[in-house]
Amino acid sequence: MFKTLTTLTLTLLLLTATICAQSNGESKAFRPAKSQVTAAQQQLKEGGRYSGPVDGRYNDDFRAALKAFQSENGLEANGKLDQETLEKMSIDLTDSQKGIKPAKSGRRVFRVNKTQIAEAQSILSGSGKFSGEASGRYSKELRAAIREYQSEAGIRRTGSLNRATLEKMGIELTEAQSAIPVDPKDLEASKPRGSRGPVFRALKGQITEVQQMLSRKGLYSGEATGKLNPETRAAIKQWQSTNDIKTTGTLNKETLVAMGIELTDRQKQM
Repeated sequence: MFKTLTTLTLTLLLLTATICAQSNGESKAFRPAKSQVTAAQQQLKEGGRYSGPVDGRYNDDFRAALKAFQSENGLEANGKLDQETLEKMSIDLTDSQKGIKPAKSGRRVFRVNKTQIAEAQSILSGSGKFSGEASGRYSKELRAAIREYQSEAGIRRTGSLNRATLEKMGIELTEAQSAIPVDPKDLEASKPRGSRGPVFRALKGQITEVQQMLSRKGLYSGEATGKLNPETRAAIKQWQSTNDIKTTGTLNKETLVAMGIELTDRQKQM
């Protein structure tokens, strides 16, 4: 009888401790929902980091893409879709996830708020880099516009609004953001592997001008999208061939100058 009561008492004590720990959010494991995994896969795919299926399931390519995203955004590169990564991707948390305390990684994460995103959208819209609404939400078009801006500003092309990018845009930081120093890597322009210098890239506005010019000359029949699609590259090659320029199908500095397209100050230095 005594042994039975003792066993029952110990069981109740363990159960009580477990319930208390769960109520404090200490023993709950953070697990992403399938819809969140799908959203992350889609976002990484649109950003050119992931080429696998968008099926809401983990795979090796998805984990590698997550690690690359996390590394570029100052997160722990663990390949997991944890709370910090979801928040950095602006993917909404579920109500149950919001009650779970994120594991301490020893690293403070720089997060932008909806107002700052909307302000960045307005700035990029004013410079012709972004044509969407100032919704305060990330999108494929916004990330592309941010990369274009970062490229011009000599900032690492992450496609996200880090501190270096916000400061360059003149967007006011919150007190919490001000306490997180700028990542020195963000102040360096992205370079491809094996490259010894900056890569010349035509901007979306310049590509649009080229498409319009090639269209007037009857060399291009597509829309002026600002993207180097196969039809545009073929038209560029044809124009280069008739103008004694190496037929690369790319908008390098020599081609833009010969076409009379204005270069940015950064492009002039390349």
